[in-house]
Amino acid sequence: GFDYIVASDIIWLDHLLEPLVWTIQQIFKAREMRCGQDESMLLSGTTFIMALEHRSLRVEERFFSLLKEQHFQVTSLSWQDHHPTYRSQAIDIYYITATTSSSPTRT
Repeated sequence: GFDYIVASDIIWLDHLLEPLVWTIQQIFKAREMRCGQDESMLLSGTTFIMALEHRSLRVEERFFSLLKEQHFQVTSLSWQDHHPTYRSQAIDIYYITATTSSSPTRT
């Protein structure tokens, strides 16, 4: 598995959100052999770091909702903690990690 995944400018089109979340899930998944059966689980030690330039609040809200449904936790890095030379009010940085549950739930 991966310790860190880094991406930027990957959210802008609504119809690509579900395939993106699916891809993120696949990167986080690990295979374990238990009693001769494969069981998928999310790797809780992986951190996905994503820079996001705000373009569409509706698309962003849907993306974060899809992540939550799939048991991902999203934490925003405070703007004041961004590098002073490169920070911008239009860009946020997020840390995305998997929670311990591997079964998606709908709320």
